[in-house]
Amino acid sequence: MQRGAAQGNGWTYFISHNQEDSKTEALELTVQLGKGACWLDVHQRDAGQKAMENGVRNSQFFVCILSPGYLESKWCMAELEWAFKFSKPIILCFRAADNVGALLQLLPNEFASVSNIQGIKLDRSHPDFFQVAINMIHERVGDATGNSDGISKVRRGKGAIEHWKTMRTTVFTVVAARRFREGGKEYHPSNHELDVLPAIALRKLENPQLQLNADQQLEVLEACIAAGKQQAVRATDKQLVMVIGNTGAGKSTLVNYLHGCQMELHKSTDEKGKKKKVIRVREDSSPPELMEIGHTNKSATFMPKVDGGDDTLTFADCPGFLDNRGAEINIANAVNIKAAVSQAAGIRVLIVLNYYSLKADRGRGIRELAQILADLFGDARRMGEHASSVILGLSQAPRRDEDDDEPMQLSDFQDRVSDTTGLGDDAAAIVKSLVSRMFVYDPLNRGDETWSVCDQILASLRSLPPIAEPGDVFRTVLTAEDERALRACVSEMSMRLRKGMERKEYDMVGTMLRQLSALEGIGNPLVTRMLANAREQVALASVMLKDDAIRCAMTRGFDEADEGVRELKRAASALSKAGQATKDLAWRVLKMSEDASAAVRRLKEDEEERRRMRDRHDALQRQVEFLEAKAREDRERADAHRAELEKERADNERKRKDMAEAFEAERKKIEERMAESTEAEVRKKMQEELKRLETERDAQEREARETFEKREKQLREQAEASARRAAEAEKERQSLMTAAKKEQEQQATSEIIYRQQAHARETNTGNDTNRYANANIHKLIANKSWSEVKACLSAYPGKAREKDNGHSHVYGSLNVPLHSAVQNNAPADVVRMLLDAYPAGAKENNNDGNLPLHLAAGRYAPAGVVRMLLDAYAEGARVKDNSGYLPLHYAVANKAPADVVRMLLDAYPAGARVTNYVGYLPLHYAAQYNAPADVVRMLLDAYAEGARGKDNSGFLPLHLAAIHGAPAHVVRMLLDAYPAGAKEKNNDGNLPLHLVTGRYAPAGVVRMLWEAYPDGRKVKNNNGKLPVHLAKQYNAPAEVIIMLNVPLGTSWFS
Repeated sequence: MQRGAAQGNGWTYFISHNQEDSKTEALELTVQLGKGACWLDVHQRDAGQKAMENGVRNSQFFVCILSPGYLESKWCMAELEWAFKFSKPIILCFRAADNVGALLQLLPNEFASVSNIQGIKLDRSHPDFFQVAINMIHERVGDATGNSDGISKVRRGKGAIEHWKTMRTTVFTVVAARRFREGGKEYHPSNHELDVLPAIALRKLENPQLQLNADQQLEVLEACIAAGKQQAVRATDKQLVMVIGNTGAGKSTLVNYLHGCQMELHKSTDEKGKKKKVIRVREDSSPPELMEIGHTNKSATFMPKVDGGDDTLTFADCPGFLDNRGAEINIANAVNIKAAVSQAAGIRVLIVLNYYSLKADRGRGIRELAQILADLFGDARRMGEHASSVILGLSQAPRRDEDDDEPMQLSDFQDRVSDTTGLGDDAAAIVKSLVSRMFVYDPLNRGDETWSVCDQILASLRSLPPIAEPGDVFRTVLTAEDERALRACVSEMSMRLRKGMERKEYDMVGTMLRQLSALEGIGNPLVTRMLANAREQVALASVMLKDDAIRCAMTRGFDEADEGVRELKRAASALSKAGQATKDLAWRVLKMSEDASAAVRRLKEDEEERRRMRDRHDALQRQVEFLEAKAREDRERADAHRAELEKERADNERKRKDMAEAFEAERKKIEERMAESTEAEVRKKMQEELKRLETERDAQEREARETFEKREKQLREQAEASARRAAEAEKERQSLMTAAKKEQEQQATSEIIYRQQAHARETNTGNDTNRYANANIHKLIANKSWSEVKACLSAYPGKAREKDNGHSHVYGSLNVPLHSAVQNNAPADVVRMLLDAYPAGAKENNNDGNLPLHLAAGRYAPAGVVRMLLDAYAEGARVKDNSGYLPLHYAVANKAPADVVRMLLDAYPAGARVTNYVGYLPLHYAAQYNAPADVVRMLLDAYAEGARGKDNSGFLPLHLAAIHGAPAHVVRMLLDAYPAGAKEKNNDGNLPLHLVTGRYAPAGVVRMLWEAYPDGRKVKNNNGKLPVHLAKQYNAPAEVIIMLNVPLGTSWFS
């Protein structure tokens, strides 16, 4: 296949990228790989969803350019999903500016396996750099297709590769071996661990003494931990074989051998030019080399490598346990081993010991073996519990005896390992226990028949019982120098986190939380405490942002409120991008932003409703005024009509009178002329004229009356209409006035409620400082108001120093809050805050002389709280209170969990020998209060002579066990520790046999004491009573009374 050639109707490469941030790199890749061989959306006529899916389906390889924008693009996620769906080999690339480790952590779970692909950096700052990336892509394709001499040789300049090797400065990606399947075969790319670390990490590996500044320390830690995390993923739910030993022991050689690799003897030259023979994996081995083998005094393994094996076993090749590569590498290594162990379903431990270390420096190898086991398990007891899961392999063993040239057999080597001269008893016992599970081997199978070969070793490993829940078993041990470096790094992270919060640089906050979380796996209390504090700081700052936003909205500062909500969303977004470490915290902050946004939205809606109420009230007021004017106008119009009607009526009356007077005057004239005239004809005409005038008068009067009536009716109707309209307007005005008054009352009520809410909000959030200024933190603790306690401490850290009023009746008085917290069973985070606010609180005695540790031991506090108090003041385990009680006395007397008792004994082993004011050892309390058998065993192991110790009343622990009904196995332990205890009397002359004969006396315990001292049945106490007398007095069971009456010499138990 030639570069640039498409395959049939398909393509060689599908280039998956986000155009906003990776378009340039995608185009450059297409040019270099051949435009015809690449499916790139910008070069396609159809770049729709179906076309993209077909592009992935019909391409041989899926090239993913991972970037921040890629993770946020639904199209990119769809392309990646199609690549998984069609089982396309994935070639992972990333830009030089991006932190690919952080990006991989943000991939959805369904794409988590992408983290197992070795990434290729696309650095366009130098042409040689980019050319190397192209060559690496060609190599991947050539390796996957078996065409390593074709495409992989194109444009692969040796000078460019060498130049890249010398100038690698910022390459940072996951470390993993991507397995391509072609024709049913698996391909394992070679390890490039060193090539994927930043330059400063390479320099640190080269020179462990190199001093790093804070930025460099964090860079090295994050790079190595991110690389190791990808290895740890491979251990998930696997049965893991931890292969451990010192550098040069042959761990990687053994893993390759057990993986089935074909080994060979090879002649080589060491660093000094001396010729030597080494065993290596053959170049044509199938399977190929799994773990890189180093043949110098420098380990080729700087972090656990997890791979190989079969369905039943997976190997973890661990770095040299006693190596010192510098604090940063050591810390990262501890984190990585813990991460791999915690992911596994079960663990078997394979220790590889170099034969020649047995002979060197007076058995240095045996001492180192004991040290490795102590570092791995933490102590001899824990190692003893899990010894059956550990196997020892001896490497580089001579086949023939140096003295008599006889073949060396397994028993010869076992004798040497059994020589534990110079070791302590515990260490010697542990080493000797491994001899029975020891094997010796030769990778070329040249040993005696007693030597083990591959299949036998694998069978032995499978036969070992796996250690379940290994995360709780194995310990990470750091040197004092590593501890100091760890504290410095954690303090630096915490300081940067605080500054990030102050400056609202949430990306930095997320980064610091991610880095702290990566270190949390080491199980160091300081890291755990700092991480808890950091998360609490971020949560508290987010709560304050939320409250500020709501308070601004309450005071109508909606712009500031919106900005506060945006600030919370920015914080949540930054935290969510920091990976799983801050996922829960990011969700909490996002929830706060949603709550704040909802609250601000409600307040905006309330304010808008109040505005609408004001507008409605104003509109009603204007309408009332309009109606009032209209009613007034209608009343005035009605009055005008009535006035006009009166005027018309007066005018009509006057006209009528004028007409009547005119008619009367005319009538008189006619009558006078008639009187003067004598002629009938004239008189007749005058009568007719008079009659006409009367008719005309009547007509005029009728017309005037009709006109007036019509006008009167019109004016009256107009007046009535105006009056009616005025009345209607007045009625409507009154109705509107009622509505306006109601609206005004509602508005006033809403304003009052708003002001009350604003005041309450201001009091509860804005003035928290004032609210807690006079708070009694002891009362808050007594009420178990833990959120209030934390808020009070956040506002006033000095409250952690305040003592109570001296009148407490529970566990003394003059307590500091730490006393009060542990006696009220406060959560661990509250105890942590109190310790952080006042570390010296762990050293404070109350008026009974109790430290907080005494109260924690006496109140059944969780082991985590006891651990915190011991970390804060380890000497507290040695402090007696005013009654002579150690914390150990309280723990045993109150039946504290066995791990708490173990902690206190580890902190002060001599505590098992200390008596209080009544002469009680802790063992006395264990016997009196029926402590668990493992606690009794711990105390006897710590101080076996305690079984002989009498209190001020002459009681042995055995007396107390007898009188308080201890179980038979506890009585047996005490008798085994001091058999003569059965013959010892207390100050009242009572044997244990006297005291065990009460109403509920267990026959088995009575029998045990009787057998230990048969004559005890005849011994009288100071009151002259035999055991049988007391048995009858206290109504002991019949079988006990019969037992105590049996004559001596009678075989009662036969």
